[in-house]
Amino acid sequence: MRIRQQADALYAIPAPQRLYHYTSLDSVLSILTKGQLWASEIRFMSDAQELKNACDLLVQACDIQSKHESAGEAVFYQMIDWIRWRLLEGSSQYVVCFSERGNQLSQWRGYCPDGKGVSLGFNTEHLKNLDQTFQLGKCIYERTAQKAIAGRVVRAIADHALEFGRTVSCPHGQDYYPAFDLTERDLFRIAALLKNAAFHEECEWRLVSSLQPGPVRAGTGYRMGASMLVPYMALDLPHDAGGKFCIDEAYLGPTVHTNLSMRSFQEFFSPKVSGMNTVQNSSIPYRPW
Repeated sequence: MRIRQQADALYAIPAPQRLYHYTSLDSVLSILTKGQLWASEIRFMSDAQELKNACDLLVQACDIQSKHESAGEAVFYQMIDWIRWRLLEGSSQYVVCFSERGNQLSQWRGYCPDGKGVSLGFNTEHLKNLDQTFQLGKCIYERTAQKAIAGRVVRAIADHALEFGRTVSCPHGQDYYPAFDLTERDLFRIAALLKNAAFHEECEWRLVSSLQPGPVRAGTGYRMGASMLVPYMALDLPHDAGGKFCIDEAYLGPTVHTNLSMRSFQEFFSPKVSGMNTVQNSSIPYRPW
């Protein structure tokens, strides 16, 4: 199966009706005031191994397959260097993260400041239509499944390169790179969904951008992260004919002043969103303060 078909199959997995975005009260003020979600560049996510996990899987698959195919051995050796170069240092890719679970302790602890967390519930059909350059895909955590995917991807890239042939004008040891480059877009689409198994409780889905040549995409903004500036792209929230945002529901995370926090959040949230939206208290007995 060609790599484009493999990527398309992963992004064709049916999504649940609703997905949740965990964030802070401060970020919710920005989201609902500006009417935007921010997609962060994937290498700046909280998982320090983003893309490296996929890179390691693909390199391992290359190594295994090179030992069983002497005729195309050079393809795999070149592919290893090319994959490391492109995934770890190459083009930009932006993602927005969601979870199948709207009220999960590990998410409150991992992605929200203590006592100031919110999860926003979106209809997945609205998410799919946010931006045509983004696709919604389910993260894959199970190691056996990841290895199988990596093996198929490497095989597809190798088959394409052997069919395309060498480019004699390239430097020594890089004459398959032009062939590899034609698969890069789909390689990144797949790599963005291969998450470290330690994060499996998140049940994550992602809006994943198309690949952008160069380190920075046109229209990129920057926000302050925990220790650095983080590149992001702004995506306009879906809204109804009256300009109200299409957000189905929200959970207010564990907080010390539950009643007051619920009151002020509902007063801010409800007038800005459409339909019979609901705001629920998390009710998880977690006390970080």
